Amino acid sequence: MLRENLAMHRKMYDPEHLKLADALEELTQVLLENSKPAEAEPFGRECLNIHESQSPDDWHVFNARSMLGHALLGQQEFTDAEPLLRKGYEGMKERSNVAEPDQIGEAIHRLVQLYEAWGKPDKAAEWKQELAEFEQQAD
Repeated sequence: MLRENLAMHRKMYDPEHLKLADALEELTQVLLENSKPAEAEPFGRECLNIHESQSPDDWHVFNARSMLGHALLGQQEFTDAEPLLRKGYEGMKERSNVAEPDQIGEAIHRLVQLYEAWGKPDKAAEWKQELAEFEQQAD
């Protein structure tokens, strides 16, 4: 159904339209939630490219970076995933007054997953602490 929605958006909107980016973001998220990182990657890249060109300072750019990093993490491309995940989190944190708190928490969780999967327990522990502090502030 989300693929059909994306196809409809492609017909209705210019290739750089933010509504198309929204449809791409939704499909990317669902594919990631269903453990399909290789399928999610191209949609995540396209979403990020649109956001970077249309609204480069918006928090959605950083969420798209984090989601793309998650897709690469899921393919064990740790070196490529790390800067996307870190910049995604940092950008959303800087925009915490407008970014969705759930997305910020998810970005931190992805960093924990990265360092655990990469075999870097000290880094994972740092991000677990960051996540615990974030969750405490959110309560």
